[in-house]
Amino acid sequence: MPVFAYEGRDQKGFQVSGEITAEDMGAAANELMSRQILPINISPQTEKGELALVFRKLFARKLTTSELALFSRQMHALCKAGVPVLSAIQQLSQVSSVPILKHALIDIAKQVGLGEPVSKAMQKFPALFPPLMIALVSTGEANGRIDDAFLQASQYYELASTTRKRIKTALRYPLTVVVVTFLAVIGLNAFIIPKFAALYARFESQLPLPTRLLIGLSTITRDYWWLILLVVALLVFIVRIFFVTERYRAVIDHIILVLPIFGDIMRRIVMTNFTRTLGILIHTNVPLLEAIRLVAEVVNNVYAKKKILKMQAFIEQGDNLSTAANKINLFSPLILQMLSVGDTTGNMDKMLFEVSAFYEQEIDYDIKQLTDKIEPILIVIVGAIVLTLALGIFLPMWNMVYVVH
Repeated sequence: MPVFAYEGRDQKGFQVSGEITAEDMGAAANELMSRQILPINISPQTEKGELALVFRKLFARKLTTSELALFSRQMHALCKAGVPVLSAIQQLSQVSSVPILKHALIDIAKQVGLGEPVSKAMQKFPALFPPLMIALVSTGEANGRIDDAFLQASQYYELASTTRKRIKTALRYPLTVVVVTFLAVIGLNAFIIPKFAALYARFESQLPLPTRLLIGLSTITRDYWWLILLVVALLVFIVRIFFVTERYRAVIDHIILVLPIFGDIMRRIVMTNFTRTLGILIHTNVPLLEAIRLVAEVVNNVYAKKKILKMQAFIEQGDNLSTAANKINLFSPLILQMLSVGDTTGNMDKMLFEVSAFYEQEIDYDIKQLTDKIEPILIVIVGAIVLTLALGIFLPMWNMVYVVH
């Protein structure tokens, strides 16, 4: 599907730009209008332009969730203490240890000094400041509570950072086992198996199949190591391109959601991001259509993002939130039930926060169980590798002993 570059203005009159995937320019314009963006210019991306976009995404440096949480927490503390927002930004630009954030804050301070709102100045750095943070800051500026806006942003990104760290910690042991096993196999192929191959070459008897496979693999590893490294590097590069290209990322993200073990965790993370983000936006009085669009941008899953954007279209056609959610076949029965209660009672933000808290507990439990679920699989895989190596090395020895006797 073609990619179009666009420039336009949002509901607040701020200039926005980006890329959108659509069948043609008319469909792109309709999609932008459904996102409450008034298109000013739409132009098709050439293959060269699209390739340049992929490379920019591939090597772009973004702020981590920890850095976003720290920045939000610092801004909240300064604004809460009564420091003017311009002075707060200037102070943080002087003490920031992240170069890209430091330079961005210097530019934002200049723009704010000239009279621009903070949220509009932040929009010029979409790779650094996510749409959710900009929306919260914009709402905070409108109601005069920008300190609360940064507090909500800090709580959101602190929780996201904590979840990511827990997953990394849970995967540390399995990844260590995989890496050590891989290095051990490489070492055996490079140094040990060739010695056994030289020993077995003195005998003219037919070697067992496992031994022949090991010797062949060892020969390939030693003679074509440079080609193997080149192929691995090329595969890693291609996979990264797939992950930053939306048309392929949607397929990959759908597969991730249905994977055993990991799929359950990823689905709950998507549910948590949706409910927590939408709850925050509704609580801060962001219009529902704009809130849905922002939630779609926040959810770090392109497949789920496309589904959530369909909700926006259903709501524009007159459906309420729970009815639209029922039509996209993405959410769990619990979320659908709570959305229905929220529509009925008018306490949608409270319902969303309750569901979010429930899924956060589920994610915490799943992460604690992750190592226990992966460990038996690792034992089987490592055992199969050890068995193959043992049979390949020792079967010829047993045959020779049998021949001698």
